[in-house]
Amino acid sequence: RPGGTRHQYVHAIDIAPTLLDLAGIEAPAEINGVAQTPFDGASIAPTLAGDDAPEVRTTQYYEMLGSRAIYHDGWKAVVFHPLGPLYSPDDDADAPFDDDVWELFHVAEDFSECNDLADAEPERLQELVDLWWREAERFDVLPLDNKPSWRSSIRRRWA
Repeated sequence: RPGGTRHQYVHAIDIAPTLLDLAGIEAPAEINGVAQTPFDGASIAPTLAGDDAPEVRTTQYYEMLGSRAIYHDGWKAVVFHPLGPLYSPDDDADAPFDDDVWELFHVAEDFSECNDLADAEPERLQELVDLWWREAERFDVLPLDNKPSWRSSIRRRWA
């Protein structure tokens, strides 16, 4: 619908599966003799067809250079990990990951993530943080590393 807004959660990893779905083709199992890793994304074609379509995913984890987030059932927990003086001269790139402070947002009602509910919903925040760790293990992003390097980019299976 021109000018319409969709409120279903989607992620960048859903684009390729959606394009293949809309084109009516399957992802190739191999290309030029090289086996392909299956997509972790899902087709969001139903979302494009109607603003009342159900969400195609309920959980999505994020990790990049030590900063982390997880979306689950309309809630999102996020934490920034410093990269050192890149952002602020006071940031310590070697700060322990355990010292990072998580924030909590009810993105189903607060799409712009303006209202941090971490203090009001500590149990929910802990559930999401625990879920993040399970997803990080499942997608092989541990140990955490906030140093950009060639090695860290090839050891991961991106989600």
